[in-house]
Amino acid sequence: MANPIAELNLVLETCGILDAATRTNIINREGFTSLDDLGVLETDTDVTEMAKRMATRTQAEGRVLLGTVVIKRLQTLVWWIRDQQKRGLALVAANFDAAVMTVIREFIVETK
Repeated sequence: MANPIAELNLVLETCGILDAATRTNIINREGFTSLDDLGVLETDTDVTEMAKRMATRTQAEGRVLLGTVVIKRLQTLVWWIRDQQKRGLALVAANFDAAVMTVIREFIVETK
């Protein structure tokens, strides 16, 4: 069985959060323990609100500033996780890559 924290680090890195300390901060402060936890974020708004909340913290509280592209990638990640969960498929971090993100973003744009 894969290490759940390593899986979280991998998908966050895929989304463009390259700094290990920042990924650890997000995982710890937001309470993520596995990829499944990201499925509690139901909408793009949930991801945006999480980003706003992280940005309003003080440095001592673990402020994280995410750019627009990273936020969009995180929204895509949440969509992928929720889709995998709905279809009863295993969540494997290595299956979430740039090609998958592109397909998902195109699908999301087409359905809006």
